[in-house]
Amino acid sequence: MSKISPQVANRRIESFSKRFTKAHLYLAYHAAFPLALTPNLLYRIWANFQRDIHAEVLDIPWIAVADLLLSSLCDEVGHELYEMDLSIRNLLLKRLQEDEKFGQQRIHELSNFLVDYVQQQLQSDDPDVRDFAQAQYWTAIAYTKPSEAARELTATLKKAYQTDRADLIRLASLVETLAEPLAEFEPLLVDARKMRSFASSNQEILEPLLPKNRFSKSLIFSGVALALVNVSFWYLYEPAKAIPMCMQSFMDPQGNDKALGIGVYDQDGRVDWTAVKNSGKTFAFLKATEGVSIKDSAFDHHWRTLKAVGMIRGASHFFHPKSDAVLQAKEFLKTVGKFEPGDLPPVLDIEITDKVNSQAVINAAKQWLAVVEKALKQQTGKTIKPIIYTYSSFWQELGNPSDFASYPLWIAHYGTRQPTIPSPWQGKYLFHEYEGDISGVTGVSGRADLESFNGSVQDLNCFVKSPSLFQVTSQLRNLISGQKVTKNPEPSVSPTSTQIK
Repeated sequence: MSKISPQVANRRIESFSKRFTKAHLYLAYHAAFPLALTPNLLYRIWANFQRDIHAEVLDIPWIAVADLLLSSLCDEVGHELYEMDLSIRNLLLKRLQEDEKFGQQRIHELSNFLVDYVQQQLQSDDPDVRDFAQAQYWTAIAYTKPSEAARELTATLKKAYQTDRADLIRLASLVETLAEPLAEFEPLLVDARKMRSFASSNQEILEPLLPKNRFSKSLIFSGVALALVNVSFWYLYEPAKAIPMCMQSFMDPQGNDKALGIGVYDQDGRVDWTAVKNSGKTFAFLKATEGVSIKDSAFDHHWRTLKAVGMIRGASHFFHPKSDAVLQAKEFLKTVGKFEPGDLPPVLDIEITDKVNSQAVINAAKQWLAVVEKALKQQTGKTIKPIIYTYSSFWQELGNPSDFASYPLWIAHYGTRQPTIPSPWQGKYLFHEYEGDISGVTGVSGRADLESFNGSVQDLNCFVKSPSLFQVTSQLRNLISGQKVTKNPEPSVSPTSTQIK
């Protein structure tokens, strides 16, 4: 729903035009097409629409992405989710259609792009991701295939009406967002208003609005709209300041210098974390628990001290497949306590079978992950995928399962800076344990592991603040270096607090 008048919207657009370049405004035209924006989506729009319909170069600078998201044209509405006010969005789209550089042809191109973009997300196991993608899909086809959009929305809203009346209330507020491309469906707006009015006072009064012989196309659109907004809120959490931080990471890359850290386990407190930090280490993984009942006695001390000295911290669980996976997960969560912003995601260390078969190991690991992910969702309000710690030969011993390929990988491979990666991860990894169980590490009286992050210190800071933006800037580097940018994003890494070994 629009919160500002068309006059105010026009003033904001004009102010944006004066402050930035014409090319910035061209990006804003295109960014107005999706119902909501993520940094990843906006970067892909930037990458895919650098020319007009006459093949003339638009010269849109990459910094325009951050400039637009942080401008008055966009509002942050959730975890890395941005929306434009309806009045702003409609004015920008009108300019796009009226500009001879773009016109209706560009609308069709944007529609096809957005449909392609959400295809992978439509198959997601996460219902929030799936619903958000579905809403974006309906937005895309509403501009080019309104009848098809109406049919699909009708079926969806009818199902919600039959199974969950609360969804009807939820689905009634985004209708006006799609009213522009669906202007021919005038009854839609009327029914949506009635639904909101009646639902707020008495749900039973909704019955006359939905007789079996009058389930109109307009009703569907009313439902779809609100679903979109509702789903979109899950997607936001990180503060907007993560954007300039990640932009700085992109602008000032630190060559091939990777962020370094250590992993410690079974320690009795004999670690001088200030000395570790002063030696150039940025992060540390701590073993928190093992199996059902083993807890590192010094974990609490190290966990607090790492925070105090300003190092990035992570916590890991050494997994025993033969033990109760749910109890292991609960003990890990109880030991670590609250994960705080700036911590790494939790780590599941999978490196032994306990003499059970591969499928049993896989099933037990899935149980542990499900419990931890659910708890973190309740604690933080966002979907966080733990990190998987393993090594290549063990993964082959398990049968090289692809079940965990959507989880970020921490790979152990000693004596090399180019680790061998299990094939399900297609060469991608986040952390590399390149030396294990060694003495003589500065600040550590006992033994420790040596770790590296697959990126610079600035990249690591970007990662802990916003995993999605970290992924985007990595892809952007590939684009500029001449590698192809795919239309569909890989599953995003969602960090919180993590540790390994």
